[in-house]
Amino acid sequence: MNTLLIFLSILLVDRFSKAWAFKMLAHASLTPFYGCNIVLTWNTGISWSLFASDSIAVNYILTSIIALTIALFMWYTVRRALQFQSIIFETVALAGALSNLIDRLFYGAVIDFIQLYAGNYSFPVFNIADVAIFIGACGMMVRTWHHEQRGCFKSDD
Repeated sequence: MNTLLIFLSILLVDRFSKAWAFKMLAHASLTPFYGCNIVLTWNTGISWSLFASDSIAVNYILTSIIALTIALFMWYTVRRALQFQSIIFETVALAGALSNLIDRLFYGAVIDFIQLYAGNYSFPVFNIADVAIFIGACGMMVRTWHHEQRGCFKSDD
């Protein structure tokens, strides 16, 4: 499958879902089934709201670090593509990362709206882009592990 199509699909689904959440959940939340709330939240930090702050300076620094990290990861992905290596998982992760960066640049925070819970435990609120980043990262780890198991990487031992 064309990686550009995958990238654009993830980016568009995330952007449209966030636009919907922004419009529909401003003054309400939904509970489609037990264990899931759809509620609008704003994350100024990174995963699980780490480093969240109301400070404009902290937000600027964090956004700059994230943008630099994404740029370096894009460079890595292009290098892999030029070497005719698979970039499917990198593409999935990049689509999510760029969509969250768009939120940071336009709103100063990331729109999150999916909350999963069981009893008193509540998983941190997330969005479609976060799912893409997670799938991409897991895919890259499994691919690396699979290559190591097949002996594709030489050890220095």
